[in-house]
Amino acid sequence: MTVYVGKDVTVKVQTPVKDEIETSKLLRLLFYTFTERADNKAYHHSASSEPSPPFGAELTDSEYEKIQSSNDTRYSKSTGVNGEYAMMLFRYKCPFSEADVKKIVVKFEGYGTSPAGNGVTMKIWNHVNSAWENEQTGTGSGDETLTITLTSNIPDYIDDDGYIWVLARTTNPSDGTTEAVLHCDQAYGYVTRAKFTVNYTPISDRDQDGVADEPEHVTVKVNGVEVAVSSVDDSTGLVTLASGDFNEGDVITCTYRFDFEPYIAQEITLEPKQRIEGLDGLGSDTVQAWAVLQKEIGGSIRETFKPGSIEQTSRFMRTVIYEPFNSDDGWEVKSGSWTIENGEYHGVGLGEAQLKALRLRDFCLRVKVHGEPGWKTGIKFRIQDGQNFYRAIYGAHYDDEKYYVRLDKVVNGGENIIKKSALKHLGSSHVYTLDLIVKGNRIIFCIDGVPHIDVEDSEFPSAGPISLYLDNYADVYFDDLEIVSPPNRLGEYGMIITWDQAGQAVKVGLDGVVFPEGSIPSPKNSPVFTVTPFKARRIKTIG
Repeated sequence: MTVYVGKDVTVKVQTPVKDEIETSKLLRLLFYTFTERADNKAYHHSASSEPSPPFGAELTDSEYEKIQSSNDTRYSKSTGVNGEYAMMLFRYKCPFSEADVKKIVVKFEGYGTSPAGNGVTMKIWNHVNSAWENEQTGTGSGDETLTITLTSNIPDYIDDDGYIWVLARTTNPSDGTTEAVLHCDQAYGYVTRAKFTVNYTPISDRDQDGVADEPEHVTVKVNGVEVAVSSVDDSTGLVTLASGDFNEGDVITCTYRFDFEPYIAQEITLEPKQRIEGLDGLGSDTVQAWAVLQKEIGGSIRETFKPGSIEQTSRFMRTVIYEPFNSDDGWEVKSGSWTIENGEYHGVGLGEAQLKALRLRDFCLRVKVHGEPGWKTGIKFRIQDGQNFYRAIYGAHYDDEKYYVRLDKVVNGGENIIKKSALKHLGSSHVYTLDLIVKGNRIIFCIDGVPHIDVEDSEFPSAGPISLYLDNYADVYFDDLEIVSPPNRLGEYGMIITWDQAGQAVKVGLDGVVFPEGSIPSPKNSPVFTVTPFKARRIKTIG
C-alpha cells in the first residue's frame, strides 16, 4: 500500500553524528612552558613565614626550562638563613570563566631537604579568607607528586584578576648551618567545566516531540559511561553536563543529530510494509484496514534534479571547508609557484598545493577556475603518497590543443587514464566550475554542471589528502573552493516532513531512517527528477 504524502513537501533531515569532544572544551591545563608563560609565572623566595601573594623574584628563561616537564632536570631554591624556608610561588591564569569552573587540580613534583627532615608542603591561596589552605605534604628525599583537588567553593580560589596562586616550600626551615633546599621538577594543574559546544548545529529534536532544547537530544559518555546532561541549547549547540568532574586523559563523546536547512521536495510517498486487516467487530462482515504495522515504513523522496548539482549530492553531508582564498594559511605548497591575489589562489607552472590536515574518502568538491590550464589542471585526491593517487583534470591535447576532461589514477608512479571526454573550450577568461563527487568506488567529475565523467574504480579505497594540481604551462586562478563530506556518523537518520493537506498543516516525524547505499542522487544521465528511497522504523505525528 502506497500512501501519497503530498506535493511541495518541506523536508528536514536529522543527520546522526558522534563528536569526540576535544579535551580543551572541558579541561584546560595550567602549565608552564618556556614559550607560553605570559600569564603563568613562577617565583622563588625564602622567608620564615608564608607571605600573601604576590611575592618573590620571577624565574629566568633557563630556570623555566627546568620546570616545564617531568624529566629529572630540576630547579632548586635554597636558603641558609636560620628559620627560613625555601619557597616557590606559582601563578596560574584560569582559562575558563570563574563561574564555569567545576574543579581545580594543582600539582607539584619535587622534594625538599632541610636539617630537621625532608619534605615539601603545598598550599593554595583563598583570596576571600586571605589564607593559605588545603595543605598537602610529602616526606620523600626524591621526587614525589603532591596534589590539591578542589570541587567546592571554587570562586574563593580564583582571585579578582582570574589568578590561582599555589605555594610550595620546604616543610622544615634551615638551621643557619645546613641549608633548606626545595627541588622542583614540574609544577602544573588543570581546571574543568561542565559545558561544551558540539561541532554541528542546530541540534535536532531527536525524540521528535516538538519540544526544543531537551537533554534527551544528546547522549554524552565519559570513558564509555553515560553521564547526566543538565541542559541543551539546540540552536547554539551548547551542552551543559550535571558534573564537571573530569580528569586528564578522559575520553568524552557526544552523539546526537543535527538539522540541515529544510528543503522543498516535489513529493514524498510512504509505503507501509504491512497492515492489519480484519472484521470490524461490530457485527458487520466488512473487512476494515485497522492499522499500519509500524515496524518498517518504506518511502521515497522525489525532487527536481539539476545534473552535477553539488547541493543535492551533498544533502547528507556537512561542510568541511569553504576557502575564499583570503590567505594561504591552510595550504602546503608541494611544488610550483602559488600566491594569493585579490582573493584567488594563483598557480603558475608545474605545481601542487595541498590542503593541510585534511584526509577524506567520500566528499563533494566545488571550485572555480579560470586562466590558461596548460596541458592539465585539476584536483588530486585520495592521495596515498607521491606515487599513488587519483587525478581529475581538464586541459588540452599537446598535439592539437583540443580540450578534454580526464580522470587518471597514478599507480606506483605510472599514469593510467580511466576515462576521457571532449570539452568545448570557452577561453581562458571563462570561469569554469569544477564539481568532483567521490562516494565509495564511484567518481563523478562535472564541468559547469555537466557530468563528463561518471565511473567506478576501486584502486584507492582509502581516505587521503586533496591537492590543487598544475601541469607545466599552467597559469590559472582558483576561487571559492567548497568541500563537503560525511561527518562522523553513528546511528540512524531522522526526518521531519511538513506539508499542507486540505488547508491543514501536517507534520510527521520519521525515526530510524536509513538511506540505502547508492541512494544519494548522482545519475549518469540527466533526468528531470531524481528519487531517493528510504526506510524508517517509526512514524509519528508531531504537534
